[in-house]
Amino acid sequence: MVSLLRPARPHSQYVAFVFNWLRSYLQLGEPLFVHQLRWIVLLLSLDLTPVYRLLQWTYSEEEGRPGWNPCDLFRSLLLMTALGIESLADWVSLLRCTPLYAVLSGFHPDHVPGATTFHDFYDRLWDYEKREERRARRKRLLKRRKKPNAKLKKGEKLPPRHPQIVSRIADRLMGDRPAGQHSEDILNQLLKECFVLPSAQHGLLGDTQQLILGGDGSIYLSGANPNGRTKCNCREQGIYRCDCPRTYPDPDASWGWDSYRGQYVYGYTAYELTAVGSVYDLPTYLLFAACQRHDSVAGLLALDKCYQLYPEFRVHAFLGDSAHDALPYYLYLQRHHTQPIIDLNARATGRRQLAGEFTLDELGRPVCPKGLTMLFDGACLSRNRLKWVCPLAGRGKHTPECACSTSAYGRTLYTKPDDDPRLHTMPPRGSAQWKELFAKRSGCERSNSRKKVDLKLMHTRIRCKHKRCVQIALAAMVQHLNAWFKEAQNGLGPAAAIYRLVD
Repeated sequence: MVSLLRPARPHSQYVAFVFNWLRSYLQLGEPLFVHQLRWIVLLLSLDLTPVYRLLQWTYSEEEGRPGWNPCDLFRSLLLMTALGIESLADWVSLLRCTPLYAVLSGFHPDHVPGATTFHDFYDRLWDYEKREERRARRKRLLKRRKKPNAKLKKGEKLPPRHPQIVSRIADRLMGDRPAGQHSEDILNQLLKECFVLPSAQHGLLGDTQQLILGGDGSIYLSGANPNGRTKCNCREQGIYRCDCPRTYPDPDASWGWDSYRGQYVYGYTAYELTAVGSVYDLPTYLLFAACQRHDSVAGLLALDKCYQLYPEFRVHAFLGDSAHDALPYYLYLQRHHTQPIIDLNARATGRRQLAGEFTLDELGRPVCPKGLTMLFDGACLSRNRLKWVCPLAGRGKHTPECACSTSAYGRTLYTKPDDDPRLHTMPPRGSAQWKELFAKRSGCERSNSRKKVDLKLMHTRIRCKHKRCVQIALAAMVQHLNAWFKEAQNGLGPAAAIYRLVD
């Protein structure tokens, strides 16, 4: 019988529970918890009350054994992720032999949940209604998945599988058909209410009315065998490489191209929108997809869900690499009054011819008939156009006359972003303002690196998509906690009050 959920425990009762145990340990002569000070401060500062509200519907109303408090289970998984522990069995053993970790989770040291309870809690965090379907799919015979043969260069992106898919998705999203429900909706709601909003309240995201978001996808390997498990008798007949249907321990994983390492990998893609407008590069939205899904597809869906999830924020600029360089992106972002700061894709530069004899260079800057790149001379916002002047005109220190005009002022040209928002960007490509904004995009890569390297997610052996995705989301939340602790050391941020009290 499914367990009945215990009544919610306010965060203030959890804080009192932890302090009572800490006092009792100190009275017994236990050494000070200097090395665990970070997690004591952060977990006492973290109010996980929304966890109970968002997961309450996953518990039965029938009579039965009372279930564990979901806030305590979630807090325990956060601590496990922060300490770099992957195995739930190892974590349960550590909880039972380290009373402090059990107390910080919210458990009595002599009464700790087992690994099965945590496994069940993973299901509640990820599309709980389809948990039985996920288990059945792992036992189903599926067609053999072969590794792709297409050869790509290191740094080269795998093209989208379906032509014009970005345009079709953008048209749907701009046609009052927003992105629907996703399996990670509960995780993103928890990320927002428990972490992003407190961080935003203390300025850790920058100005939320001028929010700067960077988007980037990262590939995570599956710990499962990509060849699956055969059920046929081909080996008994001497056939060791057959194409018979087989079961896959991780049926949701797929083959995809890792452009950073220049090789095909078997796993998933985690696309993240990161707030890069401050000193901390903190995640704001996560979308999990198949490994072969192109960043341009995942990025559009993630942006649309982010606009829905954060109506209180105003996204000023979106920063993306060349994988996002498609005209529908610029049109979609302009509709939401967001500046697109996207690197040009060298393979799809679009038209380069302007009116008359003017052309465009690789950065979208006008080139005069004499082959000189014109200089940006400001924007006329009232008429939505950019002004370009001859570099040889008598302006400032340049004394030679214009090479293609007899005017002392020199040749002048205006471009309108509405004509081609991909090439005529606002601010112009190559300008100091554009470069300053685009340089912040590296914050996305730093955020991914913190998860893979600092929190040790690069080489984990999880063989189940929903557990892997929950693990990545927990790592994103730990990033917020680490930023809180740095701020608390300076007397600022959501954890400052608890830090002063404990320290």
